[in-house]
Amino acid sequence: MTKTVVMVHGVNCGGWCFEPFREVFEARGYDCHTPDLIGHGADKADGIAKLTGVGIADYREQMTAFVEALPERPVLLGHSMGAVIAQQLDHQAPDLATRLRRSSSWRARRRGRASCRRPIPKNSSARI
Repeated sequence: MTKTVVMVHGVNCGGWCFEPFREVFEARGYDCHTPDLIGHGADKADGIAKLTGVGIADYREQMTAFVEALPERPVLLGHSMGAVIAQQLDHQAPDLATRLRRSSSWRARRRGRASCRRPIPKNSSARI
């Protein structure tokens, strides 16, 4: 089982928003990464200028490079816009991460039914 987690934040946040969760995961032996998306968090100085012309594809490219640089395939955990980015990463490169977990996200619909490449197991509350 992987012990690496990448937490992807949403709009108007930064990696800092995961600090309370990071502490819990690290206490259980996980290696946690909470990168700031372009123009967010520690990178928010001149945010308007940095965000001009930036879209989901840019964030997806940034997170792909980040995850590919890790020594092992992580669990992707995304919140809000970060969940959309994580979901797109999972769709684009299914072998990039071992699992996908989303919170407060938009869910793609295909042929009138909700779809997710990796359905959450019925008894998954104890696992990431």
